[in-house]
Amino acid sequence: DRQLLNMFPRYDNPKDDPDQGDTFWVNNGGYQTLNFIPSIATMLFGLMAGQLLISSRGDNMKVMRLLQAGLICFGVSMLLDTSIWPVNINNWEWHLVPIVKRIWSPGWAIFSAGWAFWFLAVFYWIIDVKGYKKWAFPFVVVGMNSIAMYCMAQLIRPWIQKSLKIHLTTFDQATGWSVGGSLFSADCPYAPIAVSATVLFVLWLICLWMYLQRIFIKI
Repeated sequence: DRQLLNMFPRYDNPKDDPDQGDTFWVNNGGYQTLNFIPSIATMLFGLMAGQLLISSRGDNMKVMRLLQAGLICFGVSMLLDTSIWPVNINNWEWHLVPIVKRIWSPGWAIFSAGWAFWFLAVFYWIIDVKGYKKWAFPFVVVGMNSIAMYCMAQLIRPWIQKSLKIHLTTFDQATGWSVGGSLFSADCPYAPIAVSATVLFVLWLICLWMYLQRIFIKI
């Protein structure tokens, strides 16, 4: 990365080592250029699942294939990294390809695909095969605008969080309550979860408005 990325102009100084000047030294998030390979693998897993669902195979066979694919992914990922084993076995410990979500390691790509296959099998069976669809409406709202949801989560999530803090503080001052104070309190162990859930709900409301207006962003 230091050889490749330094071929492009840079104008920001690394925080950890200002002496490096305009050169790339290290990504604070742990990412490397080669991380795009397991990311592509994740997309290919999704493509394979989609091809299966639109095929002419029977519903039971589709569910069975998804469950089998998930089981294979779990088996492979457990061979690559013993840290996810449900039980500890003496002297059986290795980390050939560590499962690290933050950098989307190859082990994580396979392990997460296993869960995705299994969840897809369950949802396909309940919603498409059995016909229980009404309860899934909140997921449909997001799924119909998944690209917009992802972009908003990356681009405007900090702004939404900051706006909530400002307006809820004003609300607390006007009412004498402590909604914002509790939600953004550093002393509350559940504050990060509550803030994330609140921001997610705001993003969902935006997707709901887009859904009702029939605005769908696709590529």
